[in-house]
Amino acid sequence: MLFNVDNCKTLHVGHNNPRHNYQINNITVQQIDEEQDLGVKIHHPMKVAQQVGAAVKQANQLLGILKCTCDYKEKKVQLYKSLVRPYMDYCIHEWRLHFQKDIAALEKVQHRATKIIPELSHLPYQERLKTTGLLILKTRHDRAYLTETFKILNKFEDVDPDIFFSSDVTQTWSNGFKLNQPQSRTENRCFYIHRVINSWNRLPDEAVTSKTVLS
Repeated sequence: MLFNVDNCKTLHVGHNNPRHNYQINNITVQQIDEEQDLGVKIHHPMKVAQQVGAAVKQANQLLGILKCTCDYKEKKVQLYKSLVRPYMDYCIHEWRLHFQKDIAALEKVQHRATKIIPELSHLPYQERLKTTGLLILKTRHDRAYLTETFKILNKFEDVDPDIFFSSDVTQTWSNGFKLNQPQSRTENRCFYIHRVINSWNRLPDEAVTSKTVLS
């Protein structure tokens, strides 16, 4: 297979990475600090601030359009769910939020979305969420991580669970399907696989042994 060297890039990851130069056909491959793959921005420190910033910018732009073009509460809520929130949910398993500043930046978008509804603008944020039936985004994302873990472990998706998880069914102090925490370097600990395990191990038996996501 022939490679177009101009389209090839090297992204070095890790604090101790020696950052070698690589060559194809005696041409040095360009080094970069950030790349976008399937809509997710990957940065060399493996932090998600760039992805959060892009998601917030796109969501706020659509929210501004929604504010000017829609007058009814029910329509604003439905349009927010279908047009704005997906930018903050897209591939969230891969860029799981770790820092409070990133969590707050995304939540601020939803705060604004509920604030632009005239009938609710005078209410506290938690009351606006209750009235619209929305969850805070961290709770929504945590549920998404656990749901994805459930699907992988129960082979509802065409993914080998052994690639991601190792289980220990003899540990029953939390539930009968405890997942083992893998070894990880510091820069990788914010990823989905490493962050979801503690939450999964705290679930009750009836949750992890369920036969369907809807139970």
